[in-house]
Amino acid sequence: MYETINLPIPAFACGETHDTPRLAAREGGKILSKTLTVLNMFTPNGVPFINSGQEIFETQPMNTGLDCKPDEQFNLEVDDPYYGKLALFDKYQLHYTNPRRWELPDMLDQIKPIRKKYLKQLTNKKSFLPLFAPDQPKTFIGLAYFSKKTSNKENCLLILANANPYHEQFIRPNIHDLRALSNNKEIEGKLLFSTHEGPREFTQFIDYDQLDIHLGPGEVKIIEL
Repeated sequence: MYETINLPIPAFACGETHDTPRLAAREGGKILSKTLTVLNMFTPNGVPFINSGQEIFETQPMNTGLDCKPDEQFNLEVDDPYYGKLALFDKYQLHYTNPRRWELPDMLDQIKPIRKKYLKQLTNKKSFLPLFAPDQPKTFIGLAYFSKKTSNKENCLLILANANPYHEQFIRPNIHDLRALSNNKEIEGKLLFSTHEGPREFTQFIDYDQLDIHLGPGEVKIIEL
C-alpha cells in the first residue's frame, strides 16, 4: 500500500484476479474481502479493479494460477453443480444468490461520492502522505490525501485500516506532517465511512498532532478533516 506511490505508472489495485485465489477464500474470508475492496479504492497511484464475482464473495477461483493451494479448485460444497469447475475452462455460473450479495455493492455506493470528491488528490502523487503511529502493528495501514488549505473547506482525507481480520487495534496515528503540508488546523472532523459503523462527527484527538483511533477486526475508517 505504501510502495505503490513509487511506481512509474499507475497500477491495478486489486485483491484478486482471474489467476489467483478469491479474496473470500483466503485467510480472513469475507472480512478480508471487505477490507481490501475498500482499501483498493484509495491505493496510492492505483486504479481500482474488481474481479467478476469478488463483489458477491465468490470463493471458487477462475483458474489455479498464482499462489493457489493444492485444493483451491475444490472450495465449493461437493453437491454444488460447479464443484471443481474453473470458469476459464468449464461451464460455470457465479453464485449470485449469495444472501450477502448486496453487501459489497452497497458499501461501494457509499464510497463512490467520497472518491469522486477527492479524485484530484487521489490521482496526484504529490497529494499523498503515508501515516504512521508509534509502535504500530504491521497490519495497520494509514493513507492521507490533501490539498493546501486556503479556506474553511475540508481538505484532508484519511483512510485508516486494520488488516488483521481477527483482532482489534488501538492506534495513535501522527498527523504532524499532514497538518504542515495541508495547513489544516481542524480539531473536529467527520467519519464519512466505516466498515463497522455509520457516519458521525469525529473528535478523537489526543492532542493537536495525534489521533486516538479504535479499529475493529478488518475495519476501515475514512475520515475527513
